[in-house]
Amino acid sequence: MKDLIFKYDQEQKCFDIDLDIKVGESLETTIGMLLFSDARCEDYELPKTENSKRGFWADSLDKQSTGSKLWLLSRANKTAKTLNDAKTFCEQALEPLIKEGLIKNLEIDARFEKNAMLIKIIIQNDQGNEILFFNFGD
Repeated sequence: MKDLIFKYDQEQKCFDIDLDIKVGESLETTIGMLLFSDARCEDYELPKTENSKRGFWADSLDKQSTGSKLWLLSRANKTAKTLNDAKTFCEQALEPLIKEGLIKNLEIDARFEKNAMLIKIIIQNDQGNEILFFNFGD
């Protein structure tokens, strides 16, 4: 898939456009979009402090959900359930990459450190080689 490349910058702690290579084949852009676009939630999942179920605009064009529900955790308490939810939301968001055969395996870990949740994602290809590693929030 050809696209504009977004690279995760470990120092800046964000995705940014790669100005050296403007167009290319990159899972990084797809992963960033899947994790950090807001997936629409169900009524029962909506926090009391929120009034919008959000959702990725393109989901209205086809009947699949794009993005993750990580946004639901922005004000969540530091509990084991919150960490489990973060892992589940990442797995759900990245599942299409496995179904399409773009990756073979995901390894996701979430933990709290100081005032932040850290999410570590290791992605493997079909030979079991690590192809991408992300450490968000670190």
